[in-house]
Amino acid sequence: GMDRDGFWPLAADTVLRWPAFADEIRRDLRLIKAMGFQVVRLHYFQLLGAIPAEVRQAYLDFLFGELRHVQLRALLDVFGTPEAIAGVVARYADVVEAVELENEILIWGIPLDRPVQWQQTYAAIKQVAPHVRVHLTGYNNTGIFNRLTVLGVPYDRVGLHQYADSVEAIPGLRGYALALGSFASKVGKPGVITEWNWRGLTRMSPAARAAIYPPIFENALSTRAVPEMFQFQFNETLAPNPYAGRGNLLRHYELVHLSRRPKLAAFELMKLIRRYSDEHDPVRRWEVPPVPAALARDGEGAARL
Repeated sequence: GMDRDGFWPLAADTVLRWPAFADEIRRDLRLIKAMGFQVVRLHYFQLLGAIPAEVRQAYLDFLFGELRHVQLRALLDVFGTPEAIAGVVARYADVVEAVELENEILIWGIPLDRPVQWQQTYAAIKQVAPHVRVHLTGYNNTGIFNRLTVLGVPYDRVGLHQYADSVEAIPGLRGYALALGSFASKVGKPGVITEWNWRGLTRMSPAARAAIYPPIFENALSTRAVPEMFQFQFNETLAPNPYAGRGNLLRHYELVHLSRRPKLAAFELMKLIRRYSDEHDPVRRWEVPPVPAALARDGEGAARL
């Protein structure tokens, strides 16, 4: 039921018939929580605009209710009118931690028609939820944020996306994190990395990928230059179409398979989360390794922790 063959399709049935998928959604959020994450970035949130309003509202009430229940917070990556974005933020203000305006919009420069809209959106969000942080995202070009300031566009954080495309590129990732931290300190706003991973390594075995996964992230984390960092992305999907292959050779950098069994790299990231999280975070104080459990035909099983 994907609505397109490319980045990023909406699996509309999972929203239109969300009660049928409720247990799967609950499971995913608990997996995320158990791995040590604190915030979930809801990517291309505006795709839900195609869903009938009443159904969309019921789905979002359920989703944010489950986030609230497991004490996860949300970062909305979204494009929309100031009124629409502020409406969502106001309804779920206790769960929404931040808003990222228009995924990667700054990579291509600053569209002439956007600064006024961004100003209005920032003001609308702050009016309903002053605590919610708002930012835009570039790709290695921190100087474009100076241009935003000249144009009068307010922002709370300096956003960056970055991917490694070869093993040889991994050491250079440290430089990107240091550059972001340096610029952020100069402008007096914290940096944030909302997409970070590797690409082009799909032909490597899972074990070989897991071996190089830690330095990809630790090159950034060990600098202590960026206070908040997101792994992109969590779940394996069928987007884009694996048969057509459009862009798919660069993918498979997710943490869990379609079955939701963790990939080997996921266990490596869990170790990094424990190492670099706040010392008072429960993930640092309680270490419970994942335990597999075999289920009988009736669905019963047991796990010893």
